Amino acid sequence: QNQLVDIVEYSGAFPFSSGAAMYVSDFSADNNDPANWYIATTPYGLGDLGTPGHAWDDPLGTESEVAGFPESFALHPAYPNPFNPITTLSYRLPIDSRIELVVYDLRGREVRRLVSREESAGEKTVLWDGRNNQDIPVASGMYIYSITARGLNSDSRFADRRKLVLLK
Repeated sequence: QNQLVDIVEYSGAFPFSSGAAMYVSDFSADNNDPANWYIATTPYGLGDLGTPGHAWDDPLGTESEVAGFPESFALHPAYPNPFNPITTLSYRLPIDSRIELVVYDLRGREVRRLVSREESAGEKTVLWDGRNNQDIPVASGMYIYSITARGLNSDSRFADRRKLVLLK
C-alpha cells in the first residue's frame, strides 16, 4: 500500500543523498493541492533525478486514511431522536461491505428494511420516514435499528444496534 511522506531531509554535502525529490509547479500555487506537485526528472549530481532527498519512514498515514476513509465500523446515533416524521441513520464502513440495516419493533419483528446491498467504504446516511415495509406509517413508540456488515474481500464482520423513538 502506498504511503504519504511527511518529511524530506536534504544533506549539506555535495552531491547530497540519492533519490528523486518533488517540487511545486508554481510557487504561487496552493501547495496543499497534490495536482501542483511533480517529481523532479532533471538529472542532478551523479545520475540522481532532481534535487535528491531522503524520505523518512514515518508516514502521515496511508492514502485511504488521509483521503478520509474510516478506520473502523460504526453505527451512529439517529438524528433527530426522538423524531417526527423523518430521522437520519448513519454508519461508517472502513471497507467495501455487504450491509443490512433494519428497523425492528420491541418484539423483534422487522418493521422496515432500509438497506440490503453491497456498499463501498465511507460514511453513509439513510433516512427513515417512520413507515414499514408496506409503506404504512407506524405507531409512535420505541424502535431498534440494527446493522450487520460483512467485508466483501475480508473476514471482517460487524453488528450493532441502537434505540430510536418516534413521537407523533
